[in-house]
Amino acid sequence: MDIANPMYGIRRRRRVRFFVGGGALVMAALAVLAWRLGPALPVADRSSLWIDTV
Repeated sequence: MDIANPMYGIRRRRRVRFFVGGGALVMAALAVLAWRLGPALPVADRSSLWIDTV
């Protein structure tokens, strides 16, 4: 006959909380990094460019 182990459920919940918390922390770090990247292309005023046909 099997004996119920009460620590099994506690350990499992602890592990799930750890991974969920770690995943949330990674997502927050990626969001902050993406926010700090800025624009991908350089910005220039149209008046400072020479636009012509070729």
